Amino acid sequence: MKQNISNVVSNFFIEHKLETPMLVVGVSGGIDSMVLLHLLHSQKLTLSVAHCNFQLRGKESDEDEAFVVNYCRQNGIPCFVKQFQTTITAKEKGISIEMAARELRYAWFEELRVELRASHVVIAHNQNDSIETFFLNLTRGTGLKGLQGIKPVSGTILRPLITVKRDDIVQYAESFNLDYRTDSTNLTDIYRRNYIRHNIIPLFEELNPAFLATMEQNMALLASYSAIVDSQVGAARSSFTKKES
Repeated sequence: MKQNISNVVSNFFIEHKLETPMLVVGVSGGIDSMVLLHLLHSQKLTLSVAHCNFQLRGKESDEDEAFVVNYCRQNGIPCFVKQFQTTITAKEKGISIEMAARELRYAWFEELRVELRASHVVIAHNQNDSIETFFLNLTRGTGLKGLQGIKPVSGTILRPLITVKRDDIVQYAESFNLDYRTDSTNLTDIYRRNYIRHNIIPLFEELNPAFLATMEQNMALLASYSAIVDSQVGAARSSFTKKES
């Protein structure tokens, strides 16, 4: 069923009792982040955009940067850009390109948030991203926490689209004739997330057309179980400490 994304976003801030005097919005130029930016801007929130140029796709990366900067200029939105030597960072730390980009992105977002005295950083992760993360963590080996998908609120990070399907994001972009950039690497299977997106999840959807909604329920249950376990462990630890003293 098609979602009213505008209502989802406005309700997100109400549900989580969030005051938003100023927000930093992570915008790559892709469809998810452009829809998020359009939604937030249309609700008259005070925004600044943060764009990361990871310099991984040559001219294409620079074109993404120019696209975001131009969009913000045309719409009167402050825009901040940072270029990263992502490949060098990954080699120096002995981590994957994906992990290096993630670490660089979130570290800079937090620096910028503090500098601008913003309340939160807003990211465009959606329901599909959360389910892909579930499977990524499953393949790596994880406990309950790793099987809860992506949290809607994590410290100062907000994800108002986390319950929204990618198909609904596409429909929203089409209805408002929004321009966006397409990362060519997303069309390939060179990253594990893409392989899961293109090959694994479609198989489950063949078995269950409502698979995304089912997975959202499963992850919510796992989050509840994890909270119960944490509570019981905390109570047991407290009781043991009292006995020892």
